[in-house]
Amino acid sequence: MDTTLEAGQSLVRAGKVSGQTLAILMPRIMQIVKTHPQGILDMASVTELQTSLETEALTTWVAGDENELHLVALTQTSMFKANPTLFVIWVGGEEFTKYGPPLLEVAEKWAVTQNIKQISFSGRRGWEKVLKPLGFSAPRIEMVKPVGWMLSDDNQFVRRQ
Repeated sequence: MDTTLEAGQSLVRAGKVSGQTLAILMPRIMQIVKTHPQGILDMASVTELQTSLETEALTTWVAGDENELHLVALTQTSMFKANPTLFVIWVGGEEFTKYGPPLLEVAEKWAVTQNIKQISFSGRRGWEKVLKPLGFSAPRIEMVKPVGWMLSDDNQFVRRQ
């Protein structure tokens, strides 16, 4: 892992993992995914997700203490020249208030070395309260619509005919 930071009374280790370290941590990472899915398993099956991690199609970030991995974040990088962005696709685990800030700090330091200009975090509304103190803002909203569905007059999704 990249760095060790003090958080309260204990040390927090946080960093980007790949290669052999990722392989060693994979069982715990997948345990966290299955225990705290927060929507990631709506986007991909466990097998698809594990393959994306193993092939490093997604970048894996982890944080924990000396003995245990507690938090995992998955990111993707967009390198559009106008605004290179590190997209945080998913965060799951335990004790975000303790392990999240060091994890995001390490990710930001890495992003600077990659000439990335911003970190984008998409999630449910509750994340705003947690991320605002870390310097994040909500400049826009995200709206989604299921493909092949439409909103009926009584605000229910129905299949388009």
